[in-house]
Amino acid sequence: RGSKLIFEYYVGEGLQLQPLVNFKQANLMHGACVKESDLDCDRRGLAKLLAELSATAATRGKFKTWEYYFEFGGGIPPWISGMAQATAIQAFARAWELLGDDAYLRESRAALGAFRRPAPVGVRTKGPFGGVHYLQYSYAPSLYIINAFMQALIGLYDYSEITGNRAARRLFDRAEPEVIKELPANDLGDWTTYSYRGGESTREYHELVREFAASMCSRLRRDVYCDAARDFRSYMTDPAELELLGPARVVKGEPATVRFSLSKLSAVQLTITRNGKTVFDQTATFRRGTGSFAWTPRAAGVHRVRLAAKELRTGADLRSYVNATIDSRPAP
Repeated sequence: RGSKLIFEYYVGEGLQLQPLVNFKQANLMHGACVKESDLDCDRRGLAKLLAELSATAATRGKFKTWEYYFEFGGGIPPWISGMAQATAIQAFARAWELLGDDAYLRESRAALGAFRRPAPVGVRTKGPFGGVHYLQYSYAPSLYIINAFMQALIGLYDYSEITGNRAARRLFDRAEPEVIKELPANDLGDWTTYSYRGGESTREYHELVREFAASMCSRLRRDVYCDAARDFRSYMTDPAELELLGPARVVKGEPATVRFSLSKLSAVQLTITRNGKTVFDQTATFRRGTGSFAWTPRAAGVHRVRLAAKELRTGADLRSYVNATIDSRPAP
């Protein structure tokens, strides 16, 4: 009772202290004091939360960190997260700026060592392009999660900007060339991947990558981040670009292939009518690229074609349409 700490429930693990969520809460509380917010500014509450978080810190490899004490994704506790560590130093730096307590500076400086030490003690590893990468999970040195890497860099950058700490800026500078290469490698052209050469992001993680790319854009004004933020948003808001590639003419009774190009994962419906009567109606799912339907015309004459695509990832009703005609000639 009276604690500010946030616990989360994990199936099979019970209620667990979640460092990342707690430091995100600290950042939200800070934001309520320095910008327009629906939350009330609660300086005493923020100080209490950070004091409790300080009391939960561990010493690991001569640096201060906030360990996770439950199994997750195959990792055996205790393990640490570069994303949580960076959000922690970001939160302490912001609190120092707001509340003026130098203890927050000492706390955050002591946490920088996590980005110097290699995994599994720290979160530093070699990235897929040979540069420095900061891990989401200290126990998974080959899992390159792009959203976590970007937030680690944002935390280091903000900390260095607020405090003037050169060591933090060097840690940022050493890893930024790697994220500049990894970010485009996680772009599928119509969506993002969760990790390098991994599966597609969920809608929530895709939005998170977009948000972090936009944050990097606002801080650094580099095209790689600004272009990615713009493209990732368009993947969520724009309907698929759909083009009928042909054919313009077919032969009655002979199998034909109706081809099209598509800019993003969609359910595509091909409807063909003749004299107002539907003679073909089929729907299938296609990924970005070219696709086709097989159709055998049963009569000669002009057929009206309607191609429709509904984007599948965002849950929004994003549809696009193409109307055309195909001329079916009599068999020779």
